[in-house]
Amino acid sequence: MTNFVEINMDKRLALAESILEYTFINKSLGLEALMMAGGGYGQPGVVQYSGSLHFVGKNDRLAILGDRLLAAHLSEGWYPTGEPKGSETDLRNDLTTNDRLLARGLAFGLDECIMLNAGTRRDGISERIMGTTMEALIGAVHLDVGGGGKGYDAVRKVMETLGFFEHEMLRAEEEVVDESLMDGGPVQKIE
Repeated sequence: MTNFVEINMDKRLALAESILEYTFINKSLGLEALMMAGGGYGQPGVVQYSGSLHFVGKNDRLAILGDRLLAAHLSEGWYPTGEPKGSETDLRNDLTTNDRLLARGLAFGLDECIMLNAGTRRDGISERIMGTTMEALIGAVHLDVGGGGKGYDAVRKVMETLGFFEHEMLRAEEEVVDESLMDGGPVQKIE
C-alpha cells in the first residue's frame, strides 16, 4: 500500500527550474529528481502537481546517472589541463562529494525544492539527501531532452549555471589553451 502524503509540488518544481535555468519538458522527470520521500517499502510517493495527483518514484536511480554525468563533464574539463591523473580525482572530490554538493545546493536554495519524508526537518537536510538530489537533477535534465549529445549539452549548461566550472583548475586552463592552435589531437601544455 502506498503511503499517501499529498504535497503540492508546483512551486517547488518551478523554483528548481528557475535555479537551474532549465525548464523540464517532461515534468515527471523533474518531480522524480526532487523526490527523496517514498511511499515506504520501495513504493512511489504521491504528490500533487498541476492539479493532479502523481505517483513519483524516489530519485536514487536518476542520481546514479547524474553522478556519472558530473564525473564525465569534469573529467572532460580536466583533460586539457595536462595535470597528473591524481588531480582529476582531487577535482571531482572538490566538487562532487556529498558535503560539497550540500554546500552548493544550499547556496542556490535547492533545499527548498526537495520533497522530504514526513518528519524530516527542512533545516536537517543531510549531505546524502542534497547530494542525491543534485545528482538526480543532472540525470533528469539529461534524459529530459532525450539523452545523448543533446542531454550532454543540456547538462553542461546546468553545471555552468550551478558554478561547477568555476573551479580554479578549470578556470586557469581556459586562459591558457588557445583552441585555434589545436589540430584535434591531444592538448599539450607548452612550458
